[in-house]
Amino acid sequence: MWFSWIVFESKQHRDEVNAKVMAEMSEMDMGEGFEMPNDMTKMAYGGFEVAVEG
Repeated sequence: MWFSWIVFESKQHRDEVNAKVMAEMSEMDMGEGFEMPNDMTKMAYGGFEVAVEG
């Protein structure tokens, strides 16, 4: 399992990126019958340790 995150330059940069992501997501066809690629009921939460730091 891998965990990752994004570090934004600023709050403004974060808002710009999120707006672009939401615009792209709205263009995708996720109408009725869309299935998630994994079973969210089996999602686990736990502790992690750093494997790669950059």
